[in-house]
Amino acid sequence: MIEAAYAACAWEFSEGLAWALTQDWRWVYIKPDGGIAFEIDAIGLFDFSEGMARFRVRGPNGMTRDGFVNTRGQVVIPAHYEDARDFIGDYALVSESTALTRMLEAFVMKTGIGIDVCFASRKRILDHTGTTVSPDALTISSHP
Repeated sequence: MIEAAYAACAWEFSEGLAWALTQDWRWVYIKPDGGIAFEIDAIGLFDFSEGMARFRVRGPNGMTRDGFVNTRGQVVIPAHYEDARDFIGDYALVSESTALTRMLEAFVMKTGIGIDVCFASRKRILDHTGTTVSPDALTISSHP
């Protein structure tokens, strides 16, 4: 059992680590003994999947961006994506801003009127290095 030393934390460990928010508002990953494994400069962390975890930062325009960190705390895929999904096998789906997305984001930030900008983004499939993978080149392995 981990002593209540964190303002918030994951419900369970994934791949030996769990995200947590410290009492002084730092996002960290912790080990099962409650010790800090590493800190990530972010506004949100997510569970590990296939050796990678999503992290979220606030971009220069105030909108959020997602990237991926490995279990050693190294940022493998920088936070350039407006949205990302967990890795499943060797791949993750991400959404990338387009000129239209950026224009709509600026409108939202200026007016405060909410608009779903999802339709204006470009979807990409990334591998563990952050390289875009063509759908034709995907190798799908079945999981038991």
